[in-house]
Amino acid sequence: MCKRYNYILCVILVTMGNRNLLNNAAARYCNSMYWAVATMTSTGYGDVRASNNYERVFASIVMILGKLLFGFVLGNITSTLANADIQRVHYDEKMEAVKKHMTDQQLPGNLKRQVLSYYQYLWERNKGVDNSSLFGDMPSCMKAEIYLGMSQEFLEKIPLFEGVNAGFRRNLVVHFRPVLFLPNDHLLRQGDTAQQMFCIKNGKVDVLNEDDRVIQTLSKGDFFSEESLIHAFPSKHSFRAATAVDVLALLKSDLDAVLVNYPQIRQRVDEWEATSQKSN
Repeated sequence: MCKRYNYILCVILVTMGNRNLLNNAAARYCNSMYWAVATMTSTGYGDVRASNNYERVFASIVMILGKLLFGFVLGNITSTLANADIQRVHYDEKMEAVKKHMTDQQLPGNLKRQVLSYYQYLWERNKGVDNSSLFGDMPSCMKAEIYLGMSQEFLEKIPLFEGVNAGFRRNLVVHFRPVLFLPNDHLLRQGDTAQQMFCIKNGKVDVLNEDDRVIQTLSKGDFFSEESLIHAFPSKHSFRAATAVDVLALLKSDLDAVLVNYPQIRQRVDEWEATSQKSN
């Protein structure tokens, strides 16, 4: 404790210019402090160095502040780089888990490549961001307006939803789910019971007959499988992505949940279902 007070006292005396009191002790303390700080901060001594107590104290303060500033800057850079790459780390961890699971389940090699290509495409498009939950923390009214803006062009074309009120539309559009497909991926195969409707946001989809021949190509703004929202008839055609395709999918269960609060529209859907069953 005494040594600490002597050290503080000598620094004060030196900085105040009192050379008559404890001059030799002050010089030794300042030399020791200057040597210790220069060594700890890896500054070195060089050809030009402090020659008196004032310069040594000042140089020591500058070296300490400089090292603190360097550490602060380096820490911020490290934190920024770590946060920028955190999504990639999560993606790599998920990919390792997917690969291990597919190996354990002994999936065919072509199916493995297809799955890995799909996740690679997801990374290139979204960089690890889950678009389905992107607006999850927004107010319900604002979220409904966002989804309505994304799907308005489809709702106006689908006969099932023609003339429905704005409240029903806002409640319905929040259930649209964005889905991505790679070229040659099947969105729906002939004979499958889809129970969901697809609306094409971007890309092209080929409609195939039973011989896998293209009979029609759908593009942006088109929709298909809307009849699966009201009955469970098997699909008459296959639908395959001609390019990378972004679609909005609406499940029958989500439509049924919304129709509970709209009995008039429910009655209209039931009538449309009865007419469709007669025609089939």
